[in-house]
Amino acid sequence: MLSLKKAKTMEYEEILAGVGKMGRYQVYLFILAIVACSNAGIHLFNIVFTMGMPRYRCAVPGLMNDTFDIQNEAHAQQINATIPFDSAKGSYSKCYHYLTRVDKSLEQTWNFTSPETQSCSRWVYSTDVFASSIVSELNLVCGRQIYMSHANMLGMAGIMVMSMVSGPLSDRWGRKKLFIFHNWIQLIASIATVFVKSEISFLILRFVEVGSGMASFMCLYGLVTEISAPSGRVLGTSINMVGWNVGMLAVILVAFFVREWKTLQLILTAPLVLTALTFPLLIPESPKWLLSRKRYSEAHAILQTIAKVNGNSLPEEVDLAGGKEESSHKSAGIVRGLILLFKSPILTVRLIILAISWAVNAMVYYGIGLNVSFVIPGDIYINFFVITMISVVFLPPAAWILHRNGRKILLCVCMVLGGSLCIGTIFSTFG
Repeated sequence: MLSLKKAKTMEYEEILAGVGKMGRYQVYLFILAIVACSNAGIHLFNIVFTMGMPRYRCAVPGLMNDTFDIQNEAHAQQINATIPFDSAKGSYSKCYHYLTRVDKSLEQTWNFTSPETQSCSRWVYSTDVFASSIVSELNLVCGRQIYMSHANMLGMAGIMVMSMVSGPLSDRWGRKKLFIFHNWIQLIASIATVFVKSEISFLILRFVEVGSGMASFMCLYGLVTEISAPSGRVLGTSINMVGWNVGMLAVILVAFFVREWKTLQLILTAPLVLTALTFPLLIPESPKWLLSRKRYSEAHAILQTIAKVNGNSLPEEVDLAGGKEESSHKSAGIVRGLILLFKSPILTVRLIILAISWAVNAMVYYGIGLNVSFVIPGDIYINFFVITMISVVFLPPAAWILHRNGRKILLCVCMVLGGSLCIGTIFSTFG
């Protein structure tokens, strides 16, 4: 129970501790955060399977019903007559066929006896791993395979852009409003992806889908942090990463059973529909943000609800404006804060070190995760599952170490270990 006299002199952190450091309300919010943050993981890594690379080769010129699998002896003869065979790789050419002529009366295609080749204009795809994918839909192979890299690049560009703008925007409009806005944007972009007819529209939607997902993630990150007492913030921020890993597990689970990319995309969009329709009613606005905007009555109502659910109480007469001046000043001084930051040589050096560390971590994590089918031999589903489980298994001990020993030691050990293992891959061989 909080006394009125003490409550009048309380700062926001003290009030949070009074209404309940880690009670039922925080658990309720953490569960919602796991559901919502899973969308960020889902819609970043869904491309591993929706844009999966199937086996393919040049289509036989003039044979409109050509298939990747050889149907009969006549089909084999047509393939051998028109598509070069690479004995070293044990497969037919993916990007070139012989100069050919088509006998339309016999519906046959034959090679001119010349070894000259030309680029393919049509391809046929295997359906043994992926029944269909964006690759086979838009023919992102041979000279057009660069669009696969562009898709990942624009996805990361969306993360970069929204990481920079979502913080100031959420400071202006609120964590809840911005989360709901980006949730709907991500939902629309995700559904629209199913109807793409060109690589340009696909790339634009990819930027929006991933970028809005990161913006939603960061809004929830801020909300969870600002409703958690200082002693519970490591757990609170770790919960968001639990949601991220849940999203990755959802991707591999659904992708294993659904091999057609449009169906997979729509199924993985279902959680966005759930959060878009229900979260406006389920999640609160950040009381700390409300205080910074001088909306004291709304902040008081939310804090009162938190206290009630946690079995505590908040005096009706508590003076929430008492510790407000500093908070408002901080929210309004983003540019001034950056100027002060760069005026300090120590803080500037630390910022540069952390920026480089983050960039290296991102390159390794996303580089492997988004390109698992290219950098790791073997079954794509098993490999992605193993990568996901590594994150799942190591998150709890990492959170425990952070809580007990802070960030510095864990960061340094993991960077050294990770860097050593990356160097070790140079000397590794796959059987």
